[in-house]
Amino acid sequence: MKKYIILLTVILASVPVFSQSDTDFDKWFITIGGGINYSTDGVLSNEEGEGTTTALTASIGRWFGPAVGLKFGYDGPRLKNDRHFPDGVDYYSLTVSALWNMTMPERRINFIPYIFAGMAYANEKCFTAGFGLSLPVALGKSLRIVPDIKITTLDDKIYTSVHGGTNAVIEGTLGLRYSF
Repeated sequence: MKKYIILLTVILASVPVFSQSDTDFDKWFITIGGGINYSTDGVLSNEEGEGTTTALTASIGRWFGPAVGLKFGYDGPRLKNDRHFPDGVDYYSLTVSALWNMTMPERRINFIPYIFAGMAYANEKCFTAGFGLSLPVALGKSLRIVPDIKITTLDDKIYTSVHGGTNAVIEGTLGLRYSF
């Protein structure tokens, strides 16, 4: 655990931080979106056993300058899968993401990769981690439309009643971000 904290500190310290103010990237933000999840092994799948389900995402975050930010996020649909969860199951994850804006904040479209870690729950609690990419498009000074894609890994604890192994969930969402 200590080596992961040191690695994250080195990564965040190596990102240049610019001191600009009065930009959209020097504020708090809230994002709400929806889309689809795709489960690579079909366990987190829809009623027909197919690998896609609806996705809901919400997050609140803060930019600490035009290049670096953090966000706290929630993802989760209600799943009903006749093969694995016939009575339905609530799948959700709570994560913390480190954001890195690789473009200038004045641009209409930004390129923002991020990494995240947190806890997920479906059948059991488990550790989750992954990476993603946001491409916010400015609609105004405080409002952006945010296409987002991310890959989440879930360890085998979540599948103890089904099977072992590691599963990945690919999530694509489209949301709105308001900065304040």
